[in-house]
Amino acid sequence: MNIRRLLSAVLPLVALALTAMPVLGHTGRITVSQDCESFHVSVSLDRNTTADRSVMVETTIPGTTGIGAPGKHYDTSYGEIWSASGPAPTSGTVTLIIDDGTNEEFRTSATLVPAEGCEQAAATPTPTPVPTTAPTPTPAPVASTAPTPTPAAVASSATPTPAPSATVTASPTPTVRSGQLGSVSGPAPQLPDTAVEAAVGTSFVSGAAALVLLAGLGSLAWRRAAVRPDTR
Repeated sequence: MNIRRLLSAVLPLVALALTAMPVLGHTGRITVSQDCESFHVSVSLDRNTTADRSVMVETTIPGTTGIGAPGKHYDTSYGEIWSASGPAPTSGTVTLIIDDGTNEEFRTSATLVPAEGCEQAAATPTPTPVPTTAPTPTPAPVASTAPTPTPAAVASSATPTPAPSATVTASPTPTVRSGQLGSVSGPAPQLPDTAVEAAVGTSFVSGAAALVLLAGLGSLAWRRAAVRPDTR
C-alpha cells in the first residue's frame, strides 16, 4: 500500500516535468559510402535548425574543405548543406557541429571505411618499364701506323759521262839529213797537260829518241862506208 501511494504521488510530477520540457531541435546527419571505385559523403540538416544557430562541418578527408568557424546559418528549409566525392580508396572523418553562438548544442561524426574485397578486384598497376641503357662498347685498340720509311736514295742508273779523252797531238817525224850525225830537224815534242797525256807523251818521246839513235847509227855507218878506200 505504501508503494502504491508513493507511485501515485510521483507519477503526476514526472508527467508534468516531461510536458514542461521543450522539444529537442537543431540536429542533422551525415551519410558516407565507399566502394572499390569511389566514395561519397553528404551532410544534411533535419529541417529543425533555425537561422540563429551556427553550423560548421569539419573534415579530414584528403582534398576536401569543410565549413569553418564561425560557421554558416541555415533555416528549416535547408536539407543537404555539404557533400564530397572522389575516387576510392580513401579515408577520413566528417563532423557536423551546431551551436547557439555560445554553447555547442549538437555534434555528430561519420568515418569512411574502405570497401571489402577491393584489394583483389583492383587491377595491379603495370610497372613502368625502365629503359635499359646499353653499355658503351670499349673501342678496340687501334694499331699504331708505323711511319712510312723514307726511301733510300736510289743510285742513278744514268751512264756517267766519260771524261774527255786526251787528244794526243803527234809531233812531226823528225827528218834526218845525211851527213849530219845527230842533227834532227823539226819542232821539239810538246808535253801534254793531263796525266794521261803525260804518259802517252812519255812513250812518244821514248820512240822518237830511239828513231834518232837509229838514224845516227845509220849515218855513222854510211860515213864509214864512204871513207873506206876501194881495195879492188
